[in-house]
This record gives sequence, structure tokens and C-alpha cells, in this order.
Amino acid sequence: MRNWMAALGVLGLLAFLLGWGAGRQHAQALVRPDPQVQRGAWLYAAECQVCHGLGGNGAPGAPALDGARLWRDYPSQAALVDFIQARMPASRPGSLTRAQAEDLAAYLRSLDPLARPHPRWP
Repeated sequence: MRNWMAALGVLGLLAFLLGWGAGRQHAQALVRPDPQVQRGAWLYAAECQVCHGLGGNGAPGAPALDGARLWRDYPSQAALVDFIQARMPASRPGSLTRAQAEDLAAYLRSLDPLARPHPRWP
């Protein structure tokens, strides 16, 4: 009985991850991470985490970078990339290349994949 219950739990989890809703996207991301998101994560750790905290959770003096804030404050992907490139990091504004700003934007979007995007975002 105990083995049957454990097997059923594993099967349920697999069905969720591979077959339904956002779970499918998360499972695919775990198996095949997006290289742009990976580059953005490394760059975030090196340039942004000191102010914005681990995983974009925010810190004193720097806002959280959750999906709701990004969707609300930046009406397009280009607007977010422009802001990052022109104003971040705060200690060296304008020091990031366009490609680096695009990688960071991709990483930030990946932090909250279930957040409702602005209609003009891709």
C-alpha cells in the first residue's frame, strides 16, 4: 500500500509538470534552460544582486524586481532594456551593453513566468 501511494504521488507530479499549464513550461526550462536567461542570471549575480537581492526580491533602497512591477512599469521589452542599459547598475549607469541589458531583461522576466504580461510584450 505504501509503495502504491508513493508511485501515485510521483505520477501525479510528473503529470502536472509535463502535461498541464505552466508546469509544462517549468519542466522544459529545467531540462533545456534558455541560454539568454542563463547569461542574464550570471550578470544579475555579478551586477545587480548586491542591491536588488537574491532572485530580485528587493533590498533596502532597491525595489523588488517581480513580474508585476516589471509589467506595470515597462510597457514593452524595449522599454525595460532601455532602462537597464541607461540607468543600471546604479554604481555605473550606462556601463552595460545592449546585449547585456537584453540578457538581464530575459532573466528578470524568468523570475515570475506566471505574471500577467503587458499586452505589448512579446
